[in-house]
Amino acid sequence: MEHLGKFDIHKSMGPNGMHPRVLREFTEIIAMPLSIIFERSWRTREVPEDWRKASVTPVFKKDKKEDPGSYRPVSLTSIPGKVMEQLILGVISKHVEEKKGKLRKGRLDGWTVRWIENSLKSRAQRVVIINAESSWRPVSSGVPQGSVLHPVLFNIFTNDLDKGTECTLSNFANNTKLGGVANTSEGCAAFQRDLDRLESWVGRNQMKFNKVKCRVLHLGTNNPKHQYRSGVDLLGSSTAEKDLGVLVDNKLSMTSNVPL
Repeated sequence: MEHLGKFDIHKSMGPNGMHPRVLREFTEIIAMPLSIIFERSWRTREVPEDWRKASVTPVFKKDKKEDPGSYRPVSLTSIPGKVMEQLILGVISKHVEEKKGKLRKGRLDGWTVRWIENSLKSRAQRVVIINAESSWRPVSSGVPQGSVLHPVLFNIFTNDLDKGTECTLSNFANNTKLGGVANTSEGCAAFQRDLDRLESWVGRNQMKFNKVKCRVLHLGTNNPKHQYRSGVDLLGSSTAEKDLGVLVDNKLSMTSNVPL
């Protein structure tokens, strides 16, 4: 009842057609049957098919509209499924301790692990645009954009990404930044060693960096502007990059972010 009462009634409904306003306004009636469904799903580790479906709407970001990479896929998933994810998230939070800003893995009971595993299996999605929708297609990898539980799992999964790095590694969601002092040959070599470590990590964990978006930002007037590589690919340099909505240039000037 607590989770149902917090739903934003202006949110869009999922592919099963259940609107959050209905769940919120009829909380006292719906809470009991939903709790029975949740309990059964928890005990059997079976995840209803509707909870594993997502309707994807492409939202234009920038650049060319004919380029699929210019869109962000936003997924609409089952509202009751999100409530169940909130409950599972509460269980996970009890087993994950925060230590110096880092997530530390704890022991999860078998019920939770099996439920999470089954929630990731046999997922399906379709693309929905104005007056049109595609057929359901199986999802072989990745997690739905907008999921309650999966971003936390991703953070736990990438928790050891900075293990052994010599420079400073910063993560925000699926964005990764590597920074450090590279004004000597040894500093440049240390930076490259860290790039090699990151490349080894993604290889071991069956992931990939989007190297098209990887850029090197050289700071300082005496910067040797060494050329770095990620794997076998040379990384291009840039004079300015947007970081979490703030444009950072190689002179650390903030004038471009100040409206005239």
